[in-house]
Amino acid sequence: PDPIEKQQIERFYRSDSVVVDFDRVYIAFPWNSDFIQSIPKEGPDVDPSYRVKTLLKKMRSLPDKEFNYNLGFHLYRAAVDNRREYIWLDILKDDYQHTVYSYDPYSEEQVTLYKYTSNFKVPQLVSSTADSLKLPGAEFPVGFDNYEYNIDVDISTTAKSKITCTIFSRVECDSLKHLVFILPREYKVDTVWDDAVDFIKNKDRPELMLELNRFYHRGDRIKISVQYRTNLFHHYMQHGVVQSDLTHWYPAAGFRQLSDYTVRFSIDKGYDFICVGDKVQDTTIDGRQVMTYKTPRPVAYITFNYGKFETVEIDDTPVPINIEYYNGVAGSPIFGSPALNRVTEDISGAFRFYNDNFGPYPFDHLDVAAMAVGFGQGSAGVVHLSEVTFQRSEKGLDDKFRAHEVAHQWWGHLVNPAGYHDIWLSEGLAEYSAALYVQLGRDDESTFRKILKEWRKRIVQSGRMHGKKSVGYKAGAIFLGNRLASELSPGDFETIIYYKAAYLLHMLRFEMELEETNKNAFIEMLAGYADCYAGGKASTADFIDIAKPYLGDRTEVFFDQWLYDWRIPRIKKKTKKGRDDSYELFITVNEVGDRFETPYPVMFEMSDGSVDTIVYWIKSGENHFLYQAGSGLAVKSVEFNQNFDILER
Repeated sequence: PDPIEKQQIERFYRSDSVVVDFDRVYIAFPWNSDFIQSIPKEGPDVDPSYRVKTLLKKMRSLPDKEFNYNLGFHLYRAAVDNRREYIWLDILKDDYQHTVYSYDPYSEEQVTLYKYTSNFKVPQLVSSTADSLKLPGAEFPVGFDNYEYNIDVDISTTAKSKITCTIFSRVECDSLKHLVFILPREYKVDTVWDDAVDFIKNKDRPELMLELNRFYHRGDRIKISVQYRTNLFHHYMQHGVVQSDLTHWYPAAGFRQLSDYTVRFSIDKGYDFICVGDKVQDTTIDGRQVMTYKTPRPVAYITFNYGKFETVEIDDTPVPINIEYYNGVAGSPIFGSPALNRVTEDISGAFRFYNDNFGPYPFDHLDVAAMAVGFGQGSAGVVHLSEVTFQRSEKGLDDKFRAHEVAHQWWGHLVNPAGYHDIWLSEGLAEYSAALYVQLGRDDESTFRKILKEWRKRIVQSGRMHGKKSVGYKAGAIFLGNRLASELSPGDFETIIYYKAAYLLHMLRFEMELEETNKNAFIEMLAGYADCYAGGKASTADFIDIAKPYLGDRTEVFFDQWLYDWRIPRIKKKTKKGRDDSYELFITVNEVGDRFETPYPVMFEMSDGSVDTIVYWIKSGENHFLYQAGSGLAVKSVEFNQNFDILER
């Protein structure tokens, strides 16, 4: 495996390769698989014993019971679609130690390895890679692209809502007879029609599997319609209704596929409503309010908010901004919104800062709404904010949180991450953009440095992250993306994808702007990145290509050590006062790769109170430098990396 996968294998197996003893192996493959040709045909047929049949039944139930995966359907699908290389292996030791290997030709990363033992609640993804044995340039089609949705939502606030969803798809593979969508397990599907003739939707599995009326081929168009019911909302005393799922309330497939949406809502009168897209209809039919929203451009997903709000209108920004909040009990610090003015200030301030520096906002309005949840969600033209941030305003926390969610309008919706490996380009960029707003937009250098210090603390130490186990940087490289949320340390998705990725961006900025003439290079680069990939998707490789003209020959080394490597340097510093006005520095860099190199600031305080900051280039191993004060001055003190510009342990 490559170094990233190797580190994950070492975490799970405490070895650099997966070599496991086993008692039995269960192998499943399509009936037309080439694998069957490798099975010896000599020898008599035998009738398995009762014990063997019992063991087989137990192993066959694992995909369905523990993976929430309908293996039988996927084997059938692979056989019918002629994806003959599909295979599933469950390697078992002592009845409870499973190593599961699968090759799934429907996935962009076909080869996956799972570990499941009594130490885990659910199977853990250890490794996931593309097939390295494929010929260079070979395609890995995922099957189909959902390019348009028409959704009709009959909302009930107290019972199940009725939803009809019509999806238009374009086939992207040679042969297709089945479609698989993500749909929450508790959703009840009533019927399907148009080009879909049958479906499977089990109540204990978040999958909707459809059979089409014929085989479809690359370039063909498919139209399917699904009708289903579910409770869309939770109910809270002071807020009325809160969505139970912000983004997965309709059938979806693939990673953030960009689609056009037309959504029609029918709701009870007396509620306020916001949704991604432009409102193109608002009328009353049979005593209910009916509204239709249409997205002006393809977006990654649709979300909405529904409740009873008060509204603040901001009209001195490039586009109108509406802030919807809970008025609650007048004067109450619990149920009211005492921090509303600070929310308004940060939303409008961050919006202006991003619009001025990263490029024009991509939509014609922005709706910001409070929600009774403990997190935020930035969607296309809509921002959900935890109601907590309307009740308090802690510097370096709430201001950054609000600005982070606004930043997703650029990093996450103007430019979408291409895959799960690239999620740092959404969350890490939003986190660092929020810190930039604090530093440059609000001119608060002190709070900005406190943010850097807090990020470093989260990254280098083990403990708990919002109640979840964290081992910090040891969890793995930034490039692992969503896989960092494993049971080994579930708190480290946030640690690595938000904080370490943001720190990477700060070090990128620090290195790009070392020369006085390059002081705006980083923001200039981000504006170019936004302009180049506006309205589409960008991968990590795309971002690196944008950064390369600014980093030059340093590009590969920089991203290898901070993005693709999980290690953080341990830097030991010693000083020795020399004769007259000289000072010797001994800097030793440990626990990094052989190619490690970074700029490293050192601040010298002089005998007259003046300060001189020198940036040295340090490499793995021992580094020795001589500083000469001059002008008859003596060095009073030395401080290394005084502003936390370089991430170190």
